[in-house]
Amino acid sequence: MVAFIGHEAGRPVTGRGSLSAIATGIGPRSRARRRTMTSPWRARLLALLMVAASGLLLADAALAQPGSLELVTVTTALDDPVYVTHAGDDRVFVVERDGLVRIVRDGALQAPPFLDLGSKVLAGGERGLLSIAFHPDYPSRPWVYVYYTRRPDGAVVISRFTLS
Repeated sequence: MVAFIGHEAGRPVTGRGSLSAIATGIGPRSRARRRTMTSPWRARLLALLMVAASGLLLADAALAQPGSLELVTVTTALDDPVYVTHAGDDRVFVVERDGLVRIVRDGALQAPPFLDLGSKVLAGGERGLLSIAFHPDYPSRPWVYVYYTRRPDGAVVISRFTLS
């Protein structure tokens, strides 16, 4: 089950359902969903899902070629890391399921954490702080987006933070 919040023609749009139900408009309350989520929104969501799936296929192809991937241990001081990214510089950002975003620079884990959302995140199983993304024009637009399951209800949230 996914909760979504968006905008259509300047009006807020909210709803709940599976990703496939949201994308196709099928399922409980599908008439209401069809009114709030027009065909262009469904097309965009389906395109996003297709891009994500193609990325997984490319990753599988790269892993299938012997000698094309070398694993290097950078640090072992992390608790349940689930995602790794960068901001276009020499820092590596590691997302930990319990709500921390840590920085690894030159093979060393930096203190304090870059971001601590532990009080907002419902973690466990497939829930928790799951991803972080930097605005494409970072650092001129210092926006960071995080994807997590919210405490206490477990709703899926995408939030934007401004770095200072």
